[in-house]
Amino acid sequence: MKQLKSRSQDLRSLFENNITIEYVAEPLKAMPADAEVTEVLHWMQAHNFDVIGVETGDTVSGYVECSSLIEGKSGKCGDYQRVFHPKELIAISTPLIKLLPILQQTQRLFVLDCNQVNGIVTCGDLQKAPARMLLFGLVTLLEMNLLRLVRIYYPQDSWQKVLKPERLEVAQRLWRESQERNEATDLLDYLQFCDKRELI
Repeated sequence: MKQLKSRSQDLRSLFENNITIEYVAEPLKAMPADAEVTEVLHWMQAHNFDVIGVETGDTVSGYVECSSLIEGKSGKCGDYQRVFHPKELIAISTPLIKLLPILQQTQRLFVLDCNQVNGIVTCGDLQKAPARMLLFGLVTLLEMNLLRLVRIYYPQDSWQKVLKPERLEVAQRLWRESQERNEATDLLDYLQFCDKRELI
């Protein structure tokens, strides 16, 4: 039981500390502040970008949105620059799990690496493999905790008397197949997610 709890805590620590937004963020493309609006707008539309950074010297000092350039249509890119608001910035080391609730409130965040903005993350980036790994990991954590509770509340395999016969039969069949491959563990490990849910 302690070993199962320890594995659960290790897995949770992995998601809370090691899988960061660095793995889903995209580099923030930028244009010089003195670039012509028509040139920048054409480039953004050609690459299907809604927003790009604005460079002043070697530093990305703000950003422009495609919609504002369409309205303006003339002048320099820097004329339409918006300065980064603190609520629009997120550190590159932020755990991915903390990004999910923030993106419910905003369509994008700019990624701060040390003291430079050099990346962007949007809701679309949650389709990437690291985000899917996170969601799969959260489901795995839930299942591990359900299994721990089943062991607590159904000692000496008393769960077998509660589980529907057809569901017990499925678990036993999987267990027997593993036995034949010399891979079998505890019968309880062959319950499906829905079985653990029903028992709890």
